[in-house]
Amino acid sequence: MRCTRLADVLIPLEKRAAFANRHANAVFISVHFNKSSNRGASGLETYCLAPRGVPSMDEENLSYSDYVQHPGHKHDPANIALATTVHAALVRNLGLIDRGVKRARFVVVRNTTIPAILIEGGFMSGTPDARLVATPEYRQRIAECILDGVNRYKASRHQPDPIPETFRRRRCHGSHQRSQLGKIAPVVGSTVEIDSSVARAQEALESSVKEN
Repeated sequence: MRCTRLADVLIPLEKRAAFANRHANAVFISVHFNKSSNRGASGLETYCLAPRGVPSMDEENLSYSDYVQHPGHKHDPANIALATTVHAALVRNLGLIDRGVKRARFVVVRNTTIPAILIEGGFMSGTPDARLVATPEYRQRIAECILDGVNRYKASRHQPDPIPETFRRRRCHGSHQRSQLGKIAPVVGSTVEIDSSVARAQEALESSVKEN
């Protein structure tokens, strides 16, 4: 694990993304705590990058910026799977209100070249979240939930993609045909890969429920 900082210092958002991009074969998780003018606001949120053509959760209409290609779009399916598994671990173990997995274009998720998410671990501005956030025990539990979610994400990504039914029925009569069949894979960022990633994440979550 690598941290953008180990002391209470401010690091610009762009530098946080640049830091993440120096670590290949990794995931980037930005941990935050929420605030609101509503003192009763409570709950957990997890954000991933909104795909091109999809508005951010806080916008009603599409704008030109919604169609801009960002580095983070390279990992749209992985972003969704990572957000799903980590958010589920937070909700399952922390007991706060589930405010959902949301889409946005925060700098730290749009400028990263590895899968990235941003979590809001509760509200510092209201009760009961503020009391929890102030305790080291709660913050430790958040860290453990993140680790659990990342491990489940990794397990789901390492499962082999199922061979489509049309290819399972195909009879291969030569080594050339078998070698070509072995190379079949969905195109990165395609609907097939998105569906496959989400399905694997869902299977991992259902497995965790049965285990518990």
